[in-house]
Amino acid sequence: MPSGAVKGRSDKGRSEYEDDPSANTGRFRSFGSPKEVLKLSDRPNYTAMLIITNDIPNVQDRFTLDGDLVAIGRGEENIVRLDDISVSRRHAIIRRDGIRFFLRDVGSGNGTYLEQQRVTAETRLKSRQELQVGIYRLMFIQGRRRRVRGRM
Repeated sequence: MPSGAVKGRSDKGRSEYEDDPSANTGRFRSFGSPKEVLKLSDRPNYTAMLIITNDIPNVQDRFTLDGDLVAIGRGEENIVRLDDISVSRRHAIIRRDGIRFFLRDVGSGNGTYLEQQRVTAETRLKSRQELQVGIYRLMFIQGRRRRVRGRM
């Protein structure tokens, strides 16, 4: 695993997303077993998720972006692993800087696209933007976690 990376987590439990139009973001509320849902105190205040929007069978369809650096690619060392020949072994990186997230292509063969425009430099991501990595279309969703009484 690359230095500075944190293992991503699948949201196999149910989750809800609530819009917050004033902040161009929203909030996640997760439901599921304790193994599927992290404790609130272990999660950052702002988080994000990638959701695969095209119908590809037998593929994990949600990736929570918990780390400061999240690698996307075909190789097993990637946090967001997309297993198709159209995806480079090391394709792109999403970097968190406080509450902002940035996308950068890392020399992929087919390129990384954001809203149908090729990413040529590190680009800030905004909630509900569509990424394309090989055959995969992914929706970037950013949310703010709710405070729970008695917890941070």
